[in-house]
Amino acid sequence: MSWKDEFKSRIIAERDWRLMEGGFPTLSGHWFASDLVTRSRISGLSLIVLMAGVGAGPALPDGLTFRSMAGEDVEITTSIVVQMLYGIAKQEAAIWQTAQALLDAMQAAENPEDIPPITGTSWPAIYTAG
Repeated sequence: MSWKDEFKSRIIAERDWRLMEGGFPTLSGHWFASDLVTRSRISGLSLIVLMAGVGAGPALPDGLTFRSMAGEDVEITTSIVVQMLYGIAKQEAAIWQTAQALLDAMQAAENPEDIPPITGTSWPAIYTAG
C-alpha cells in the first residue's frame, strides 16, 4: 500500500467517525447524536412536520422528547426538528469539506511530510462531555 493509499484510508476513517459519532449542534445549543438510528428518527419527524405543514397529516405528538448528548430531554417541536436538519446538514458539509481539503493536499504532495496531520487539522467541533 502506498503512503497516499494509507493516508486516504486514514482521512476517510476520521471523516466517517466524525459523521457517525461526533454528533451535531442545533441553533439552540443542544447536541444530538449523529448515528444512523438518530438520523432515521429525525428524517421521520421531518416528514411529519412537512405533512402537517401542508395539511396532509397530524402534527407532532405532544410530549415527544429526544435525549441530547448531554443527557437532557429536549421537547421536540417543529422548530427543533428544523434545527436538527440544519445542524446535520451544516455539520456534514463542514466535515466533508475538511476531508476533501486533506485529500487535495495529499494528491498535490510529493511526500507525507508535506501534508498537515489528520488529527491536527481544523475539523468542525464534535460533542465533548462537560
